[in-house]
Amino acid sequence: ASSTDEDSWFTETDRNVLALLDQSRDGKGCIWGQMVMIRVYENQENMTMQTILRDALDKLGLARPQSVRAFSVLSDISETVIHDDIEPYFFKDHDLRRAFGDGGAPGQWGYGPAGDVTELSEPLTLDGILERKRSSMDPTDPRAKKVELGYSDLHNLPMLLIVTEKARMGDTFPHSLVSLDLRLRTGGTLAGFTQELGRMCRYPSTRKIGSISRLESSSSRPDGSVTSAVDWAFDHGLPVIVMPAHGRDIDIIAHATNWKELAEATQGSADEFELHVYFDRLPRALIRQDVQKLLVDGIKVKETQASKSIQTSTLQCVLMERGIDDYMKVKGKGSAKTLRKKIGADCKDSNPLHEYWSNYVPGADKGSDSAKAVHYDELNPQKIKHPRRLLLFAECQIGKTGAYLHFLTRLAEEVHGSNLPSVFMSKKGIDQRWSWFFPYWEKIGRQRIKYEEPKEGHYYQAVAKGRMSKLQELAVAPPPALPRTWADEYCDWLLSPSGECIVSKKGRDAVEALRAQLKRKNVPVDAATRAVRDDEGAREVVRLCVDWDGRMARLRQLHKDFDTLRQPGLDPAALIWDKPPTHRGAARVIATPNIVPAGWAVRAQQAAPQRKPGDDRSSDVVNFIVGAKPFGGGAELLESFTCRLHVPGGMKNRLPGAAIDASDLAVRWMFTCSYGGAQKVTVRLNRERAMAPLEQEQYVQVLMLRPRDASPADRAAFDEYLRCWGSMYIIAEMPSTMRVRYAGDATPRELKVEVGRIGYARLVCQLLANELELDEIWMLDDNVERCWVIDVDPGSTAPRTGEDGVVKLRECGFATVMQGMELLLDCSDEGNVDEQLPLVSSASGAATERITFDAQSEQGKSPARRALADGTLLVAHGGSGGPVAADESLTSLRQYSGDKLAYGILGMQRDDPRNRLRQRRGFLATHSVYSFFLLNVRATLDKGVLYPAKAIWEDIEFLHMVDEAGLTICKFSRYIHKKRHLRRDIIDGGGGTNGSDTDTDTDIDPPPPRLEEMLQKTTYGMIHPREGWPCPGVIGHPDEAHEWLDEVKPLLDAKLTASEVAHSTLVVLQIPEDLEPPTFQEMVNRLNRLATRHNFDEAILLVQVSDGKVFTPSDEALLYRVPSLSTASVKAVEVDGRFGQIGWKAPDGTIHRTVEHKGLEYYVLTLPLKAGKGIKRPRRTDQDGGGGGGGVRAGGRGGGRR
Repeated sequence: ASSTDEDSWFTETDRNVLALLDQSRDGKGCIWGQMVMIRVYENQENMTMQTILRDALDKLGLARPQSVRAFSVLSDISETVIHDDIEPYFFKDHDLRRAFGDGGAPGQWGYGPAGDVTELSEPLTLDGILERKRSSMDPTDPRAKKVELGYSDLHNLPMLLIVTEKARMGDTFPHSLVSLDLRLRTGGTLAGFTQELGRMCRYPSTRKIGSISRLESSSSRPDGSVTSAVDWAFDHGLPVIVMPAHGRDIDIIAHATNWKELAEATQGSADEFELHVYFDRLPRALIRQDVQKLLVDGIKVKETQASKSIQTSTLQCVLMERGIDDYMKVKGKGSAKTLRKKIGADCKDSNPLHEYWSNYVPGADKGSDSAKAVHYDELNPQKIKHPRRLLLFAECQIGKTGAYLHFLTRLAEEVHGSNLPSVFMSKKGIDQRWSWFFPYWEKIGRQRIKYEEPKEGHYYQAVAKGRMSKLQELAVAPPPALPRTWADEYCDWLLSPSGECIVSKKGRDAVEALRAQLKRKNVPVDAATRAVRDDEGAREVVRLCVDWDGRMARLRQLHKDFDTLRQPGLDPAALIWDKPPTHRGAARVIATPNIVPAGWAVRAQQAAPQRKPGDDRSSDVVNFIVGAKPFGGGAELLESFTCRLHVPGGMKNRLPGAAIDASDLAVRWMFTCSYGGAQKVTVRLNRERAMAPLEQEQYVQVLMLRPRDASPADRAAFDEYLRCWGSMYIIAEMPSTMRVRYAGDATPRELKVEVGRIGYARLVCQLLANELELDEIWMLDDNVERCWVIDVDPGSTAPRTGEDGVVKLRECGFATVMQGMELLLDCSDEGNVDEQLPLVSSASGAATERITFDAQSEQGKSPARRALADGTLLVAHGGSGGPVAADESLTSLRQYSGDKLAYGILGMQRDDPRNRLRQRRGFLATHSVYSFFLLNVRATLDKGVLYPAKAIWEDIEFLHMVDEAGLTICKFSRYIHKKRHLRRDIIDGGGGTNGSDTDTDTDIDPPPPRLEEMLQKTTYGMIHPREGWPCPGVIGHPDEAHEWLDEVKPLLDAKLTASEVAHSTLVVLQIPEDLEPPTFQEMVNRLNRLATRHNFDEAILLVQVSDGKVFTPSDEALLYRVPSLSTASVKAVEVDGRFGQIGWKAPDGTIHRTVEHKGLEYYVLTLPLKAGKGIKRPRRTDQDGGGGGGGVRAGGRGGGRR
């Protein structure tokens, strides 16, 4: 060959250099930037190559000082951070956008924030991408500091990337990667080599460039712009995709790289074709000749032995030098070549790799680099099976790595308990005077629920949005006829079924009070702009309307961000809250395992039941009529309705004609309302294991659905439910409308299923159960998955706790929880109860929960138990006057707890990652009983308590109605249930090279630093013991609500610094429930007087974060029982230019608002004090300039300025 013959001298290395230099400049960027990746063995070799090549660019004039460079050279080793190590020009100045040159798509294009190719009007730089990632996170979140650029962010950047151990499993490269050079280093195992080649496999973006008819020859050309677009694609090395008109990806006919191939691709049966072009060139891999020979051999095996096999890929037929894996070797005396001959031997999909447990044994070959490493499977003495090895086999870029990491996350949660309930109690704080098995009427009857105190949740935003939208609607609507006003319209909307359907007495009273306050007030919203009018009167009216129930105090727009409500074109969906504090962080500091697991044996499953031989999957349809009838309190179902029931075949022989005899079916009925799909990810309707050891004949399950004929979508959804769950459930179609009168209603209400939604569905369940003559029914959400029971010592009737204060739990089935709570109703006439309920715990054999009650024993306990008198056994609920007690002896559970008709609803705790479970009493009356509870149908209807037909907060409204009717709400603290949720979480900061989006069922913030960590970095003294501990006149003595004080005191005493060297005093702030709280200024004055004598110039206050009574960083927010304490009041404390602050700053600069100790969370408030009159001690130099205030709580270690 002559020197002019390109093939004789143009090598693959030259081709890589050409790819890096093949670019057209446009301003500060290049229109076409491509990446070449090279893999090497050693880090030092890697870094040396970077140094030499960067110097070469300078000497060749391809890199101007402090200006444009031809391409980037980046050494990527374990310590590399892309945004720190890449050349400054490519980080700050290089525009990553690309201009199409085919005339079909003018403008600058690139990958937008959503990950799709879009036209970008502003320059796109790596600096901007990194800033966008950081701005999407809370700046006080420590993960924000770890956000990095990933490989995929380098799209359209000309780069030679040199890697050592990186760029394998799970890494996604940009579509501008054109060459993967493995000539210097290639993975020696099939697993490693496959992962390397997998970096080229992605889902590239394409765009349609036109449609054509069949081409007769390669010289044929379509008319118009299609020809120029195709020519441009071919000139730039972009394959053109040919597919039938209106086809899908699976219909792709061919990839054409020239007109000849394009003409051949159009010779099929179709007449019209669509042409699509890639946004980037397809990558290629460069390998050594010896590796290429192995690949060619594998291709031949694939073609001759498994040409038609879908399950066997070409790579699986390749024999690499070190086998398929460093930790697997061929079983016995066989060889890899012998096994390869079995491919396709018996059938077309036969592959020994797929049956690795039969053909391979765990262990490394002696000659491999990993021979000295012991694999877990080596511990298996037989070495026949691989109990700890899972083969995940799927196509490229389908999500194998994500599934693997998700599996590891779930496994770690099970092992370490980070996704399990954490119930914290101090031993002294546990109330051991009263039974944890059965409630005592006098204790449970005294408890009250407050209308304004539900915890903040994800429904708050929807409620506030609805209220604000209604105000906007009234602003543009014609005024009502006099004497009615817009305020009447708004208040009537709150009461109506189309609004918030307020039916409780407390709610009605609050609405009427609002009506009186709004009298003679103008509409606060401007009709033209739909924004709140700019005056203080409008501001006050908005607060009244949005926060009429007292539940919206934390809405930022009502306080410090009120101006956002005055923006023209206001969108109520923008209403937001400060993020509620996460109470779950302490779950990660459990010192010892606190749960005896039972695994999947007792959990509800997502998968529908498998069909078994002889199964009767048929169903009978029964039109069951719920008759009109009056209830107590003036409540009434005014018109009968028909509920169509699809009864499983297994129950048909127990149906008397067309009616249902509930007593003949089972004693336990379970109702579940479901919507959104029978196979949605969160659904957990297969409860067969969870209900063990009960047989299916011992319970009946009813699945309440929207009417089948409401719409085509509802019909399809209903049929899917029937197909999946019709063998397990009675599938019930609720009526489309109902006509009812609630207690206290003057006029009837027309209820509709599409408006009332979950509240409507639960009302149908209540009325259907009553028609079936069921006294009580269980109601469960469709995503309840698992349950636990607190391990209670029958001798002391108190929970067992570990040394770390974490209560011992046992995982159990639904049946254990149900039977344990039902004993309260079923054993009321007995004087002695001793039941053993199986927990179905595989870890402890036939473990049981023992539940005991002895009336005679309880009679002699202190304080004395008073028996309910015969005439008031139905009244366990306290109130004005309260139940009446007699001097007679305690002889039955009924006299101790009250009659079954005294209870309206029995519930349990719910494990929610946002809230810590912490109770010191066995039973509570609370508004948070929902998702898994026992409804006393007879008692509630006798009192006229009907479920409110509303889509949000129907459970809270119903519980207030139960309370007002004199019925008891009883929450069992010893039982816990968990629902299956699907929330979006970002792993590893969401921006690093290992960051990925993962679906999880938790949304857990980093845990707050521990109090002990803060104290180790803090020099403080205490006004102690001469002045009393911790500070008389400021916090008083502990009471039952503040047993946490005894948990903190030993730690504070242990870390105490001698007062002669301390500048700060530390105070634990508590306000006893039975004392009038001092004002915040009185606290500050008291601290100043004490500090003057003891020469302290700073006070550190610890304020406990208590459930439902949260200190919030809003100028208007209040601390529970200290109305004058707010963010504004803390920051207003000033001494010699030093101001009060919320939180403290760690040495790394992270702001922490809270600390954690033994499962409890405390806010940290720092207040400057007036200097003492004594000799001033020299103060250490501040390390960080003081703490910050008001930041969102973040993780990280403690420390601060002291």
